[in-house]
Amino acid sequence: MNAKQIRSFYENKKDVKCPLTEYLIKSGYQQKSEGYIKYAGEYSKAHPNDIIEVNYKTASPNQWWHLIKSWCDRSKPDLAFTRRIRCGELYFWMAEVSDVFEESELKELAERALKTARNNTVNGKMPLRTVESNLLIRDYCFERIKKAVEGYTAD
Repeated sequence: MNAKQIRSFYENKKDVKCPLTEYLIKSGYQQKSEGYIKYAGEYSKAHPNDIIEVNYKTASPNQWWHLIKSWCDRSKPDLAFTRRIRCGELYFWMAEVSDVFEESELKELAERALKTARNNTVNGKMPLRTVESNLLIRDYCFERIKKAVEGYTAD
């Protein structure tokens, strides 16, 4: 799957409710720096009328912005979206809004990811997000997301 396919599948999902993703992030599961978090600061400086808040307590920036604005807008359309991308909260959102996962399995995945993160975080300090928990989410979600994205045709 590439950036063009990702955009086609997810661009219209900006306003889709994603309570499980919000729960995960508001539990402290958000990247601390670099990547989309760093870009949110750069974007806000360049667009003072469109400030992107970084705050896990409000699940901001949202994962639609992460995928579409931070990744797709800064990627060539043919750039492959591969397993080298390891952001757990992004994969989780992609899974939740894709409609190819059951709510119950995503609830269980969120709890497993948080437990894994807590077990691999020193003194339980924020953010509760670790390599192990990111890989858990990525490996659970990647193939089904890929199948949905690659099988999508816009009406």
